[in-house]
Amino acid sequence: MRVWSMCAALALAVLAGCGSSVPDAEGGGAAAGPQPEPAPAFSGGSGPATSPPAANGCNTIRGRVYDPAGRTPLYGVAVYVPRGELPKIADGVSCSRCGVPISAYAAAMTDATGAFSLSGVPDGDTVRVVLESGKWRRELTVPGARGCKEIVLDDPKVVRLPRDASEGSLPRVAIVAGGADSLECLLRKVGVADSEFGTAGDVKAHVHLYHGANGRSRFAGGKPFAEASTLFPDGKKLDAYDAVLAACAGRVEDHRTVPPAWVSAMEAYAARGGRAFFSHYMSYFVRGGSPALSGVAAIRPDDGDDLVDPFVADVRTTFPKGKIFSEWLTAVGASTTPAKIPIRSAQYTVSSVEPSKATSWIESKNGVLQNGASVGPVVQYFTANLPAGAAEASQCGRYVVSDLHVGSDGSGTDFPTGCASKDLTPQEKVLEFMLFDLASCVQADTTPPQPPVLR
Repeated sequence: MRVWSMCAALALAVLAGCGSSVPDAEGGGAAAGPQPEPAPAFSGGSGPATSPPAANGCNTIRGRVYDPAGRTPLYGVAVYVPRGELPKIADGVSCSRCGVPISAYAAAMTDATGAFSLSGVPDGDTVRVVLESGKWRRELTVPGARGCKEIVLDDPKVVRLPRDASEGSLPRVAIVAGGADSLECLLRKVGVADSEFGTAGDVKAHVHLYHGANGRSRFAGGKPFAEASTLFPDGKKLDAYDAVLAACAGRVEDHRTVPPAWVSAMEAYAARGGRAFFSHYMSYFVRGGSPALSGVAAIRPDDGDDLVDPFVADVRTTFPKGKIFSEWLTAVGASTTPAKIPIRSAQYTVSSVEPSKATSWIESKNGVLQNGASVGPVVQYFTANLPAGAAEASQCGRYVVSDLHVGSDGSGTDFPTGCASKDLTPQEKVLEFMLFDLASCVQADTTPPQPPVLR
């Protein structure tokens, strides 16, 4: 067996696609014929293959895919060997549903440990391998093989999603900064390069920062963020983004601080295929929505209460993605007990969801307040596909609502100098999973995740 050394490390720089995988279900076995023999390990590089592959092959590729930071393995990333040129990824809102075929020789999806296995890989001097999660996409060129060999891709510094546009494609994201969360700092921890952060109108930056109530308001050096009031009510501006992430302001948000026009514009954006994440009090974007939307969950109209700290909640494993989510939390060290997750600053704002319209991911049958009082069922994370209550085939958008905080991380300081912490906390890992799930193609959570369909 030959082992190739890593070539020069790739230069360091930096959320909607198709499906998720059943762990190790795609491409797990050898193709008919001789058993695979080891081939040279991946040594890095990107770009087109130097010679066209044969139409058929019995080589295999296995490995693991990481987030842009190269730290955390990711579930649900499509890995495939493409046929021909890759189609251009368009910016902005679109209706992206699962099950759209891709042109590829072989394809698989990463499992709960980030691992994948491709079979039927064609012979060739080099092989193009694409990593894709929604509009995150990176193309690599790896040493090929001939004669039913195995190629191993196992370097987290290389086999990861892109940090910036020089490494591949990224989604367009708007972040509304708030006083109780620092989602902008979280994206840096996930691995998005500082060069990808900008403000409204910056066409080179894929992440635009907006100033929300009590949140940070400018970049280091003084450049101000655009105001949230210029984004939320403007459907045209919203449509430029694949996802909108709204941090908790640290105060109760209702019709006095979130005008009905903002709520209706966001709901219409999601109906067109937009994705949104709402933290804690920003759940008013659900509670204040249309009757169909406000009915997806029972959300309190007041400021709620704090649960005991830490609060150990249950991860629901009774639906396919929930089971994989629980396994992933254990695999990345966010949970030491299967189907349990410790939460700091857990809130009691959401008590239940309507199962026909939304999915509860993290919950407890009996929440306990800091004063020791039991309050019955509480929900910490839920999702809903939009338009709310519509037939599954007509749903293109997705809302994620969190009733916990991921960390303030100096929310009143300038960006990025105020982002002090570097390692992801367990509940920040929860959010990382949710962000990539938010970006993926839309299907009912009760449907078992499937690998890409080949054509």
